[in-house]
Amino acid sequence: MFLRIIYLITPVMICGAASAQQQFAISPLGYRTDSLDTVPGLINNLGTVVGNAIVGAPSGQMPFFLSNGAPVPFPTSPGNSVFSPHAINNSGEVAGFLMADAQNPEPSFYSAAIYENGQYVELQPPDANVMNDYRASGINNNGDAVGYVTEGNGLSRAVEWINGQPQFLDSNINEINSANAINDNGWIAGALVPANGEASYPVIWHDGTVTTISLPVGAIFGTATNINNTGQVLVSYCGQDQNNHLMLWNNGIATVLPELADTHDGAYAGGMNSFGVVVGMCDGHAVYWQDGQIFDLNNLIEPNSGWFLLEASSINDAGDIVGLGQYEGVDMPFLLTPTGIASIPEPAAISLTMAAGMLLRRRCRR
Repeated sequence: MFLRIIYLITPVMICGAASAQQQFAISPLGYRTDSLDTVPGLINNLGTVVGNAIVGAPSGQMPFFLSNGAPVPFPTSPGNSVFSPHAINNSGEVAGFLMADAQNPEPSFYSAAIYENGQYVELQPPDANVMNDYRASGINNNGDAVGYVTEGNGLSRAVEWINGQPQFLDSNINEINSANAINDNGWIAGALVPANGEASYPVIWHDGTVTTISLPVGAIFGTATNINNTGQVLVSYCGQDQNNHLMLWNNGIATVLPELADTHDGAYAGGMNSFGVVVGMCDGHAVYWQDGQIFDLNNLIEPNSGWFLLEASSINDAGDIVGLGQYEGVDMPFLLTPTGIASIPEPAAISLTMAAGMLLRRRCRR
């Protein structure tokens, strides 16, 4: 699969005194009292939060909306299925897929779907084979979705649903590919393995063409995980160290995303907004990339707050960030809200990654 990809690190020493950086107020997100865990994953420009709650025995994932500070479960999905949300637009439409409930494991296949206005709309496959594994992974503000199908041979093909009409992005059945995100201009970010190839590389489909994004020397494989309306592409790749690394790409120009000093685990991106600000995780810390710099979000909240921020999963254009942390040692989902600019010290050294997922100490996987 192409959804977990990584990048090669080139160490560079950077010294500095202080820089002005956004500060944040932190508040806990609602926590389902009947769940083992509640993890936010997405936030849109209206501040709507979508995530998953781990519930039941055997445990399964149940999606939720955040409303008035408390999670509200999605309506019951069709049949014996649960909905897995993967992307949200500014109208509150959520793209993802229906999958078997852990307590009711049939049917065993997955079907791409969009949740909107209290209803699930199943997306039709281009080849009419509903027994294949179809998943939607991205949606734009026009309601167009992208994703991929895993066919009976175990290989994947990128799919787009434009105005509800499905089609494969690549007519070459000998190529393996997947689509991860689509912007409002219809540009699609994903990954492709060419015929007779062994490793994936990031690509953009646009206006009937495919643009290849070059990976740095030594990278093993990579994918484009996100694309915004300005054409900035978030790329993840696997380096020779078997760790995940990141870069931003814009019209042929790759921008290095740094990592925290002395990290041994690489970096993982949670999301990117329209301004190219990226959030994610590095070395077990929730982090924030802006203007080519990395900031530990733990340094951008009130000191002695009782919080330690582990990972940031999504950011909207207002700069609101959701993620998972620990409050006084207990796992807790959080919301960060920008409060203003302050001067903070820069790290004495950072490891720059040439130029895109998120769990602690996760290794590259194909």
